[in-house]
Amino acid sequence: MKMLRMLLSRLNAPAGKNVSVTASTVGGTALENTDYNYFSNNHICTWRKYKNVKYPNHNDTLYENDEQFQVLLSNPSFCNDSDNSSLVTIISDDLKPTVSIASSSASETSDNQTATISLSTASGLDTTVNYATSNGTAIAGSDYVAVSDNVTFSAGETSKTVFVTIISDNTSEENENYTIALTSSDNNSDIGTNASATMLITNDDSDPNIKHCCYYSSE
Repeated sequence: MKMLRMLLSRLNAPAGKNVSVTASTVGGTALENTDYNYFSNNHICTWRKYKNVKYPNHNDTLYENDEQFQVLLSNPSFCNDSDNSSLVTIISDDLKPTVSIASSSASETSDNQTATISLSTASGLDTTVNYATSNGTAIAGSDYVAVSDNVTFSAGETSKTVFVTIISDNTSEENENYTIALTSSDNNSDIGTNASATMLITNDDSDPNIKHCCYYSSE
């Protein structure tokens, strides 16, 4: 937990008199007890001109926008609270999450093959990631159905599953593969180092039976 500092200024007050004022926090885009601790207390400014006031705020690891709350002054004693509010900005210093995708395998008779797209850490903001398939030894239209789409992670989510339709045949052949690549993301995440996945389609067709026949001829 970090401390936010605010400076109370004592202007045009009678010399030699202490003045007091109540400072209280009011939520805005920053949420009470989530981004900062609610605070309300009476502060006394002596004949000195300034007083430092500290407010506790919560330090999290979520990538998020800068957030704000207000500090309001009330109940002045020996002073006027003419400038009675201050806007406090909590600047986010957390890094964007990175996006990755994991490889998988599926048999040829599977209806769908799945791949998992993940965020490195949970985010405080929604983020959208684009992905697309490309041919390897497996050919779109013959072995699988090509996909070009996107997924959106809601704030707090770290994992999404995407599906690719597998096309089954009755031909005995070698195992085949294709690729799913993360092509781009919005400003709320970055593409990581594991930006593509090799998807393996395993053959489950039997080898054909070969019959050997002998033919005889008479002289």
